Amino acid sequence: MTFSGRRGWSQAKSSLTTKFDGRVTIPLADVLERVVQLQAQVEELTRIVTAQVDVGNQTTELLGRLLATASGRLDAVEDSLQALGAPGTPSSAPGAERPGRAKTATKGSSGSEDKQ
Repeated sequence: MTFSGRRGWSQAKSSLTTKFDGRVTIPLADVLERVVQLQAQVEELTRIVTAQVDVGNQTTELLGRLLATASGRLDAVEDSLQALGAPGTPSSAPGAERPGRAKTATKGSSGSEDKQ
């Protein structure tokens, strides 16, 4: 009788294993495969975002350098213009215009040129 009990247990175990494999193991394998795919996609997106951030930082650095260069050049032009318009030169007389340039209102005025 013990032999038939063992055989019944073996059959039940085999039957349960088959059902378990069909209901759990196969879908679990599919889920695990999908998780691996998603992890690969997340890694790829992380690399893309990191590259974009690096490019953004490089762009910001470049724009900063360009701005500093432009600012330096503008300062040099302003210094040159001030040297050209130094007191005692004819171009610095009130109302005198530089060739090729129109009169502009000074900053802070209300649309008319400040006269002193």
